[in-house]
Amino acid sequence: MLKIAIYRCCDNWTDDFTLDEELYQRIDDLNRVAYEQMGLVYVGSALMSPGEIFMSTKEINSSDDFNGMLIRSSGLGADLYAQLGAGIVTMPMADVYQATKLGTIDAFEVASWSDNYSYAYSEIVKYIIEPCPHMSAGCVQGSLIVNQQSWNDLPDEYKTILTDLVNESRALSFEYTIEQDEIAKDKFEKDGVVVTYLPEKDTEAIKLAGAKCLAEYWDDSELCAEYLERYVAFMREKGFNEIADIVEAGRG
Repeated sequence: MLKIAIYRCCDNWTDDFTLDEELYQRIDDLNRVAYEQMGLVYVGSALMSPGEIFMSTKEINSSDDFNGMLIRSSGLGADLYAQLGAGIVTMPMADVYQATKLGTIDAFEVASWSDNYSYAYSEIVKYIIEPCPHMSAGCVQGSLIVNQQSWNDLPDEYKTILTDLVNESRALSFEYTIEQDEIAKDKFEKDGVVVTYLPEKDTEAIKLAGAKCLAEYWDDSELCAEYLERYVAFMREKGFNEIADIVEAGRG
């Protein structure tokens, strides 16, 4: 369930990140239950980012161009890129710079514009593809997880303060990232990295492919089924009915 809860298929809401927060509030209790099953305490998500960016050494002008590429990804991103015909390479992010430079991988998606510029990725990639086909949900990126005994030992007022600080941090991190991303995007372009925007028809095709990936998880656990139930209801409420139909069609 945690795997699919951090997934947002091809940026369904490019211009309204309040939807990220709203979906987070709808499913946050499921995150808490999932961690409880592992003997841990989930306090909340302390970070919020507009989403990841897709960085590539190869030009991509349509969804067909992902076919045959070697892409470093994980989780549902790996499911999606495999469905688009890419080869999936698993490796720690610490190895991505060298792997891209040597041609071991063609592309990867990770972090925000500002984070990626600080890692000097403008030295090794030629293109940034927008929107990123697979993005982690903006509100489920920096979860604060606490040992159960340590949490039990805290006075109740400290627990309340810590929870409040987590929520405040999420809001402040989003504002800061938006500001820094604008600066970093300009730096990427000045360094010669080309920002390529996928045609709308290809973006829509990728969204539907992502919905098919999500639809595979109905029977994985009770938590998965509960999450997808809420996700489908949320998508219908917000007008993403085609995606909701595809996800619901996978129900056993």
